[in-house]
Amino acid sequence: MDVQNNYYIAHSKDRVQLWSKERLPFEPKGWQLKMKQELRSRLEAMVAPNNTILHALYTSRINQSFDVENILFYNVGSSSFSSICKDKLIFERSFDAPPPIQQTQREDIRFAHYQCYRITPPPSVECVWKKKENDSRVE
Repeated sequence: MDVQNNYYIAHSKDRVQLWSKERLPFEPKGWQLKMKQELRSRLEAMVAPNNTILHALYTSRINQSFDVENILFYNVGSSSFSSICKDKLIFERSFDAPPPIQQTQREDIRFAHYQCYRITPPPSVECVWKKKENDSRVE
């Protein structure tokens, strides 16, 4: 977490999670630039075996107009994904509240934006959206 508590990044060999007070812009400055650099570093350290999927999720209750793929990929930098997105990619947008942070004891800090990148085998991907019965739209 940065000094001003603007973001928090949790990571493992197959998952990177980012909680932030503001979403990552195309040309970040200040703490957002530091956040982008740390996110890129964590993504580049992930390990993706063959026959896996990169599952990316952006979660925020804030309803603004933007392309979710820009937030998740373009604004981060495509080179960060070259070793972890070998075969397939799934990305989603959720309007739920960001999940709580498990690794920190600072429960008083609330983040409006959440990004999660995980490497998973194809059968285990669970999407947050569901198709309504008798409807071609998704919710």
